Amino acid sequence: MALRQNTNERVFVRLFNSLGNPVTGVTPANILGGNFTITKSDGTNVDIGLTAGVNWFEVDSTKAPGLYQILILAANLNLIGHTTWSIQPSGALFIGIVGNDSVTSVLADIANVQADTDNIQTRLPAALVGGRMDSNVGAMTNDVITAASIATDAGVELGGAVWATAARTLTAATNITSTGTPTFTQTGDSYIRLGAPVGVSISADIATVKTDLGNTLSNIEGVGFVSATDSLQAISNNVGPGVGADVAAIKAKTDNLPASPANEVTSTAIKAKTDLIGTVAVASQSDVNAARDSIKGIQLLDISTIAGGASFVSGSDNLHAIKQAIGAGGSSWDDLLANHNLSGSFGAAIRLIQQAVAGDQKIQVGNARLQFYDVDGVTILREFYLLDENNQPSINNVKTRKKV
Repeated sequence: MALRQNTNERVFVRLFNSLGNPVTGVTPANILGGNFTITKSDGTNVDIGLTAGVNWFEVDSTKAPGLYQILILAANLNLIGHTTWSIQPSGALFIGIVGNDSVTSVLADIANVQADTDNIQTRLPAALVGGRMDSNVGAMTNDVITAASIATDAGVELGGAVWATAARTLTAATNITSTGTPTFTQTGDSYIRLGAPVGVSISADIATVKTDLGNTLSNIEGVGFVSATDSLQAISNNVGPGVGADVAAIKAKTDNLPASPANEVTSTAIKAKTDLIGTVAVASQSDVNAARDSIKGIQLLDISTIAGGASFVSGSDNLHAIKQAIGAGGSSWDDLLANHNLSGSFGAAIRLIQQAVAGDQKIQVGNARLQFYDVDGVTILREFYLLDENNQPSINNVKTRKKV
């Protein structure tokens, strides 16, 4: 905390006994010499005599037990710098306490502010006109900016800047004359976004395109493909967007036809060939029979027999139903295994017995306990009290083993 120079200040201290409890009711008589000692920044020690109600005050023994207030007069705070103070007991009522504070000067702080202000002043423009930051700005009333205030200077400056930028951007051929009349020439270079026309103008190019389109329409009508009133949209609607896909599908089928269909002399042979249209790989009847026999197995059993008889699957069941049944059975088995891992289950009991048999058993002599350890030799699985006939801890005359 900071104490002000040459000013009456108050210091708060909290007193505790050797047990760490706050001490109430301390009077100057309980303080060594009845003095509060301070050491100034130059090393001078000053003993300040304490008087209850004058410069020694107990704040509140109930709401703030152990908290006291000490008044230090301005005469004892005349030196700026580090200051140490001390309060010691005359007996064992409380523990002595030493504190540190710093004496500062308000005048010194004001001097620092003055130095900062002087520094700011050096950074302002040297030539201020009527309180303005720049002589090019017209005079203005405090907190009021009117058209008259800026029209003469700011308006001229802004207008000149805009004009200079415009004059630099435009070329000599397309510049704005002193009268303000635009003199842009309509050349291809002036239509960057549209592109330069091929002919003398864009309108001439459009006329050429129109003529070419008329010739195209005339040629189409000449072969009787469309009438003179048909539009390109009508042509598209008649052809249909799926023609390309349909043609591709037809081609895929015809690619599978025999090279010389006329050589196929019977309808059965032709059907056999057409059945193969669209296929990638062709299996023979013997391939199909082999696949069937592989499913049945070496005994050539039906699916229902392989699966365990008619009680397992019906004649209407398919392989998907069998797969689902197997999955359900596996889930039930997983649940059974999981339940055997639960605390209190039969599986948990068997595991506990195995661990106890494989691990160590130790007797703790100090507290007469029998301990069963896991196989790791560290984890205690079970612990029991060893009691004699008087129900007292014992390892010599053990009569009872009691659960901890």
